[in-house]
Amino acid sequence: MSALRPFREIQLQWLSQLVQDQELSPRTIQVAAYIVLEHYNHRLAKAWPSFDRISKALGITKKTVQRAISELKGKWFEITHGNGLRHSTEYVPSKQSHAAAQKLREEQEERKRDNIVSLRPAKGGQSCPERETNPSAEEGQDCPPTKAKKQNKEIGAGRAGSRVSELRLRFVPTSICFAREWSDRLEEAGLPPLGRLLPEERHDGKRGFWLPDLHPAPRGSDQLAAQIEAVKRLTRHVSAHPPQSARGGL
Repeated sequence: MSALRPFREIQLQWLSQLVQDQELSPRTIQVAAYIVLEHYNHRLAKAWPSFDRISKALGITKKTVQRAISELKGKWFEITHGNGLRHSTEYVPSKQSHAAAQKLREEQEERKRDNIVSLRPAKGGQSCPERETNPSAEEGQDCPPTKAKKQNKEIGAGRAGSRVSELRLRFVPTSICFAREWSDRLEEAGLPPLGRLLPEERHDGKRGFWLPDLHPAPRGSDQLAAQIEAVKRLTRHVSAHPPQSARGGL
């Protein structure tokens, strides 16, 4: 593995591994995610929220915050305790967790052609990585498409010429916090939550949803508006082509 990347580049992978740490209590995971999402300063490479700020933001007692910090110390954060006056306690993601998140990011990049698929306008033909396989019987394809690739091609039909290649389908497991964030953003946009909007599917042994990205973009951003439009197209596509499970299949 190469030298450690800036934390901003592996923050999502760090959070993904955090929420799957079964040794941590749900409250401890919440505290760690709050510190990183709301207070981490990427320029200074640390966060320094006070116990009082954390407890008020999350609606928990300071003792609960202290217990959570004790669980996180060493494995998830390198913590420098302040004196409670002018010097606040500082939190830096541990080298161990940083390296593990970077390794996950690099593994994802290696297999991104299988797990991350661009929504491209239908302009005829479809490219795929070179590999040993039998040609597909479908016209205009060099190899059998994965389920996500085939779905994306169909969604892109009828939108030729539009600039949607920057949007990508990512599988978001129902069990992680990003699925809840997606539901919140969709409801804010006047849409039903995920469970009522899209069918829950199974991928790599987990249940979840195919969405434009692992997590929604910041509120009010152009990227979020584009993501919402992509979800609407997904909804229309699913309505017209329901998965086998919705038709009484597997």
